[in-house]
Amino acid sequence: MNRPDRIPFSRSDLPSVRPAGILVRAIAATLAAETHNEFVSDTIRRLWGEDRQLELMTRAAVSPATITTSGWADSLAATSLADFLLNIGGVSAGSALLKRCLSLTFKGAAQIKVPVITTSASGTSFVQEANPIPVRQFSVGAGVTLAPRVFATISVFNREIFEHSVPSIESLVRAVLSEDVGLALDSALFDSTAGDAVRPAGLLLGISATSPAAASDWAMLNDLQTLAAAVAPVASNSPIVFVASPKQAARMAFSSQLEDFEVFSSSALADKTVIAVASNCLVSAIDPAPRFEVRDSATLHMETSPAQIGTVGSPNVAAAPLRSLFQADAIGLKLRMEVSWALRSTTGLAYMSAVNW
Repeated sequence: MNRPDRIPFSRSDLPSVRPAGILVRAIAATLAAETHNEFVSDTIRRLWGEDRQLELMTRAAVSPATITTSGWADSLAATSLADFLLNIGGVSAGSALLKRCLSLTFKGAAQIKVPVITTSASGTSFVQEANPIPVRQFSVGAGVTLAPRVFATISVFNREIFEHSVPSIESLVRAVLSEDVGLALDSALFDSTAGDAVRPAGLLLGISATSPAAASDWAMLNDLQTLAAAVAPVASNSPIVFVASPKQAARMAFSSQLEDFEVFSSSALADKTVIAVASNCLVSAIDPAPRFEVRDSATLHMETSPAQIGTVGSPNVAAAPLRSLFQADAIGLKLRMEVSWALRSTTGLAYMSAVNW
């Protein structure tokens, strides 16, 4: 078969690759290997030279870890996935927010219990020398429990993309994954859907919107001060982060009075929505290993809310639109990971909708 010539650089010319880059390269290598009908290890050497970590990553993805067993490369896989998910970049405000909050890993655990935030300052006191120290019974809340929830997406690529994208295949795969995963993450993170066996609860669940100020030249600053004040008792000296719909985030970016706060934009938020989060109040946990598969002969229901391809009934129901990857000469990438999040205190988040600016 005809294969592209090896890219003319040596291993010493390669820049250092952060863990997220290993995950992206592993996926890109798997896709390229499918395109060129070669072994993944051969693709890795052809594109990036000898890379032991990258080969370990692809093997970890083939034999993924679960909540009861661990793959032999699970530590590398967990680090790579966490770095990717928390550093998606400008596509996802949720990624940026989770990165600044408490981040844990499941590492084979079926669940993680996280204590609540205690804001009382009456737990300790000064004691005169040689005098007995007071004994106090602290009030310990039940806390929150993080359990693995499957977060998955399928991306479809035309075969021609990979045949003509060397050596830019890594950047291409990173861009597509960031867009697919980033918006999906934001949509789930910033909604008000109750948690269940399928997904974690949205951060807005059970939190009532704060009333915005009336329209005026100072409406924006008044609203942001109100939101910051609502979460300040829990935040203490921890950073307060704002997440807003794109138009409001752009408006906030021009205010010199917000230089001490981080502001992120999310297309998943309805217009005129602004959220304030105490960074010490949000906790997340991530999969012990990512799982990705590549197929070129599957039939897919091309929907963001897919149904069963065929359902028996009177009459029988077929999902639409369907796409045959074999017939279209396309390649499908399925990425599956486990992730969960929770607020350690509901007073650590406040939001407004329909702001007047």
